[in-house]
Amino acid sequence: MTDRSDQGRNILIFIGIITIAFNLRPAITSVGPIIGDIQHELQFNTSTVSLLTTLPLLAFSAISPFAPFFAKKMGN
Repeated sequence: MTDRSDQGRNILIFIGIITIAFNLRPAITSVGPIIGDIQHELQFNTSTVSLLTTLPLLAFSAISPFAPFFAKKMGN
């Protein structure tokens, strides 16, 4: 049986994870609809714009191999 303080802590952690997920999603998905405006305003070529939309995926792929290590060290 878990202690009430542990349950409260787990609920707060869960709410924190959900809040972070909601905050990360717009940063990743909001670039696509305005990519034409970004390209025109900043005078980026097609390659640079493609890299801009790929950066979040590259960041996820660079960090993902370390996630199991951190999960094991700190816990879920």
